[in-house]
Amino acid sequence: MATNRKTLCAFNYGPHYRQAIYAKMGEVLNVDFVFGDKIQTSIKPLDTSRLKSFKGFLKNKWWRGFYWQKGLLRYFFSYDTFILTGEIKNASSWVILLLSRVWGKRAILWTHGWHSSGSALNNEVQKIYFSLAHSILTYNERGLKILEEKGIHKDKLFCIYNSLDYDTQIKVRQQLSPTAIYRNHFGNDDPVLCFVGRLQKVKQIDILLHAVAQLQEVGKPVNVVMIGTGEDEAALQALSVQLGITSQLWFYGACYEETELGELIYNAQLCVSPGNVGLTAIHAMMYGTPVASHNNLDQQMPESEAIEEGSTGFFFTQGSSASLAQGIDKWLSQYTSSSLRETIRLNAFNKVDLLFNPYRQLEVLMQIL
Repeated sequence: MATNRKTLCAFNYGPHYRQAIYAKMGEVLNVDFVFGDKIQTSIKPLDTSRLKSFKGFLKNKWWRGFYWQKGLLRYFFSYDTFILTGEIKNASSWVILLLSRVWGKRAILWTHGWHSSGSALNNEVQKIYFSLAHSILTYNERGLKILEEKGIHKDKLFCIYNSLDYDTQIKVRQQLSPTAIYRNHFGNDDPVLCFVGRLQKVKQIDILLHAVAQLQEVGKPVNVVMIGTGEDEAALQALSVQLGITSQLWFYGACYEETELGELIYNAQLCVSPGNVGLTAIHAMMYGTPVASHNNLDQQMPESEAIEEGSTGFFFTQGSSASLAQGIDKWLSQYTSSSLRETIRLNAFNKVDLLFNPYRQLEVLMQIL
C-alpha cells in the first residue's frame, strides 16, 4: 500500500545490492529517491532507470571527514517525510533533522547506529543527533539495543535488517540440488569451504589459508573455493604455495551469474569470512550454507547477527587461525551428516526468509510511514 505522506529517501549513495529493496519501496510505498553521486569506496551503483521514482543525484561534497549533499535542501518543502542515511558525518542530514523539527515534518534515520569512540564529546553529539530523529531504522537488533542503552527512546527504534535480491535468488534456490562440481574439480570428496567476496587484505583471508594448512597437518584436509578477485589474489596464491595447499584451493575468479553462484555456495559445507562478514552471510544462507566469522561483535558488520552458534554457523576468536581451524573441524565433524546438513540448510533458509529479505523490510517501513 502506498503511503499518504510524500516521502523522499535521500541516501549517501545507491549501491547495487540495494536495487531490490529500493525498487519495492518505490512500487509499494510510492516513495521518491535521490542519491549521492559518489562515496569514498568503490561500490558498484544500482541502475536508477529501474527505480519507479528516482528524482536525481546529489553532489556529495567532502570536508574534514564530513560531507554535504548539495541539492538536497531544494526538496525540503516538497515532502512531508524524509528517510536519510543516518551518520553524524552526514552534515546535510543534521540540517534536515533540525528543519523537520521546526516545520513539523518527519525525518527518519536509516543507520548502522551508535559508533563507540571512547570520546565523551562524540557520545554526546551522537545522542543529540539520534534524539532529533522521528524514527530510527537499524540493521540489527544489537544496534537497536545499544541505542536504547544510550538513552534513545525505544518507541522510535525499529530493526529493519538488510537484504539482497530475494526474488531472483529464491528462484535460483528452488532449482538447486547437490552436484559433483567440487568432486570434478578437486578430484576428491573432501569437505569444501567457500569464500565469497573481494580478495583484499581487510578480508583477512590469509587466516583461512593458515587454518586449512593446520587441518592438513593433522590429516583433516579440506578444499576451499575462492569466489572473487582482488588486489590480494597474487599474495594469497603465493601463500598457498608456501603452505603447501595449492591443490586444495580453487581461485574461481569473479562471478556475477546468480545461478552459477547458487551452485557454488549450495554445494559447499561452510562459508568462511575471516574478517568482517556483511551481506555475504545473507547470500550464503540464502542458498542454505552456514557461515563462520570472527567473534568481535564491536568490529563486525550487522549481518553477523544472522549467525547462530550450532544453527547457522559459528564464531571463532578474531585473528586466530588456530581457533578457526578448531571451529571448522568441530563443525565438519558434528553438522555435516546427511540429516544434520539438511537441518542446517533449513535453518539458514529460515533466517533469510523470516528476517533478511525485502518483504520483511517493507513491513517495518509500513509501520512508520
